[in-house]
Amino acid sequence: KDSFEYMIQALRFGSSAFAKNDFDAAEKVYGDALTMYKTLNNRKGEGIVTFNLGATSHRRWLVSDKTDARLFTRAEKFYMSSIAIAREQWQQLRNSSMESGNGGSESGSMSIDIEMTGLGAGASQSNADAAGQTVAGVEVGSVGHDIADRLSGRLYQLAQLYSDVGTVDAGKAAKPLLEEALRWDAKTNNVRSDVEQQLLVFVDVLLWNYSTCSWMRQMP
Repeated sequence: KDSFEYMIQALRFGSSAFAKNDFDAAEKVYGDALTMYKTLNNRKGEGIVTFNLGATSHRRWLVSDKTDARLFTRAEKFYMSSIAIAREQWQQLRNSSMESGNGGSESGSMSIDIEMTGLGAGASQSNADAAGQTVAGVEVGSVGHDIADRLSGRLYQLAQLYSDVGTVDAGKAAKPLLEEALRWDAKTNNVRSDVEQQLLVFVDVLLWNYSTCSWMRQMP
């Protein structure tokens, strides 16, 4: 209980500092929270604050006009770590569901956001709508949606980081992340998929322009 209340408080303070572009304060709050969650082996809290540290470094990199490569690398590292934690949580949930006999068949803008503990504005539809559905063998409910939504959001944010670079190689790195995020959203009826689709279109245009220019350069 105390750790959950601390998480709420830390996220609120960090969110306030982040909104004001007070990056030092945000990183201090999230860094302290990360240390605590690692000590408590609280993977959910660790994943959230790790993602938020990535978002803070991401915005810092943008504010620096993308001149500080260390901030980009730091953001990428934190994003990837938060994605790994979400995958781990989903696999644990799936294994638990299988062991308990609840498994089933698998169902067929440029802003930088941070995570809070609730599902938030970009979350899935009501849990009542998801009753009886399964995703990857897991009965979808408040916990299942929470993990799937976070994984999708983290994949999207890492793709956004790569898209912000604006190079072909970065676009190639972003595309599979967006495609995976969209697959998760399709399974869980996540309304954020429209934003991800827009970014995927941007990446496709970037790659198409590059392929067209390469073809023209090869013409005699």
